[in-house]
Amino acid sequence: SSAQTNSAPARPQVNGLDVYKTGETVGVGAFGYQVYGSWYSNKLSGNQFLDQPPDAKYLFVDLGVVNGEKEAYTIPPFKLIDQNNAEYE
Repeated sequence: SSAQTNSAPARPQVNGLDVYKTGETVGVGAFGYQVYGSWYSNKLSGNQFLDQPPDAKYLFVDLGVVNGEKEAYTIPPFKLIDQNNAEYE
C-alpha cells in the first residue's frame, strides 16, 4: 500500500516571497501583521493646503500590528516590494 501525505498546499509566491491576501494574519517574530484594506488615491487628504500632487498615485495600506508578547517592543521598520522588486519604505 502507498503512504499518503496530507500536506498543506504551497503558499503562492512572487519573486521568492510569500503572498498573503488582505485579511490574512502574518506572524513574524513577536508580531502579527494584518492588512485590513488598501487603495490608490491622487490625494493624501481632503485638506487642500497639505495635499501635494504625486508623480503617479498614492498607495494607502490600512495595516494592523499586534504584539503577541507581554514585553513591549518597537515595531521594526518594513517596506513594500512591488512585482518588479522595487522597494518602498
